[in-house]
Amino acid sequence: MARLAALDWDRLDVRLVVANVQGNSVTVEDAVSVRHGDDIAKAILDLAKSKRLKSVDCLVAMERSAVEIRSVEIPVVPTDEMPDIVRMQAMREFNDLSDDWPVDFLANPPGAEGQDVLAAAASPAKVKQIASRLEAAELKLKSLVLRPTATMTLLSKSLPQLTGCILIVDILPTTLELTVLNGNSLLLSRSVPLEGVAVKAIVTQIRRTMMAAGNQAQVTIDHIVITGKSSDYPALAAELQQDFHQSVDFLDPFAATDVKIDTDSTVGLSGPFAATIGMLLHTSQPLEQNRILDFVNPRQRTVPPSRKGLYTILAVAAGIALLAGLAALWWETSRLDKQIAERTQQSKNLDKAVELAEQQIQNLNVVKEWTRGEINWLSELETLSTELPPAEQLKLERLQLQVKPTGDAEVVLEGLMKDESTVAVIEDKMSGDERTVSGTGAERKNKDADYPVSFKETVSISTASRAPKTNVALPGKQIRTFRN
Repeated sequence: MARLAALDWDRLDVRLVVANVQGNSVTVEDAVSVRHGDDIAKAILDLAKSKRLKSVDCLVAMERSAVEIRSVEIPVVPTDEMPDIVRMQAMREFNDLSDDWPVDFLANPPGAEGQDVLAAAASPAKVKQIASRLEAAELKLKSLVLRPTATMTLLSKSLPQLTGCILIVDILPTTLELTVLNGNSLLLSRSVPLEGVAVKAIVTQIRRTMMAAGNQAQVTIDHIVITGKSSDYPALAAELQQDFHQSVDFLDPFAATDVKIDTDSTVGLSGPFAATIGMLLHTSQPLEQNRILDFVNPRQRTVPPSRKGLYTILAVAAGIALLAGLAALWWETSRLDKQIAERTQQSKNLDKAVELAEQQIQNLNVVKEWTRGEINWLSELETLSTELPPAEQLKLERLQLQVKPTGDAEVVLEGLMKDESTVAVIEDKMSGDERTVSGTGAERKNKDADYPVSFKETVSISTASRAPKTNVALPGKQIRTFRN
């Protein structure tokens, strides 16, 4: 049984839920909401001490306003390649995104020509601030989840009978978060300031969100769901039914768990706890199609298994075989020394076996020499990403990777830059013991005001120093060309 803490906060309150998770079961041990007085770190520290949460794994909900979210379109690619493609596209379309920003995404079903993806990025400074608050309280940051996606998880597990287009209204002490879903797809998420349960203001924002959903996503809201109990917002429910002529559903977070406390007396309004309970439910029973945006555990390319172990096994097997052959040869030679006269034919047969073993050793050495000179493309791409000038100076439009029949490699870079001096920086940074750089120079042809200069550079990578030359001709391998 795992003991977990789930945290969420806004401009007034810090909310904490402590639960035990075993299999698909979530048992709420404690839930509390406290005012932080503009010192969130101290409030978390006090809660952690009072609830004895030292070294407990913690799930944190991140408010919608702290995250940049955009819908981007990518080509239909294998699932394993999507994280890299989404990050590349997000780098082009987001305003302030850089390499150190965590990026997670939710993929919608692919279409005939492409696939829509909801990409989200969080500032590394914001992530670091949250992590430092937990570290000061001796808590371990396990997940940092976008709040609306945690509420989506609660909805899918608590009201699975609702279908069609759903508007979730999450009423927090200082914020109103409105999320539009269509099936499993998140279409729209808004966050607006709110002071108390102002019915007219909430109805106005709901109406604006429904209009935005119709204009941007061309959908009509089928269900309105308010986080909390029906007894918490009777006036709001009546106003919504009167204005929109449709029923209103309520999403009580604690109804989806086994609760050991009297939440009516300890937490007051249950609605603001929707995100914390949603994160705990997701941990206990992840959805078949994960719809959580987590900036601590974003979706990433699966690292291919290392072949080092395979090569080690092959080398050990070859060594054992060689030793066994040599031992057999020594034993046979010793025996034949006593019977040279009558064992001439056997000696000739053994000579053939020795020749075969030597040929196998030569073949093994050729394989070892070839693998020693093989190009590590992941390392070369890392060198490119660290040595090339930043995006403010340069934009790549085409990247071609190729291995020649000689075993040497070639990287062709084409793109745009702010001024001609960046060419010298590229050639200086990319040159080295094994690399030579040549290019056609820079030309001011491009109409792009930000990147008026076009360039083409070729980086040749020699493998001569990595492995001795052999008589085996290695076939050339054409690597995929990337276009931006």
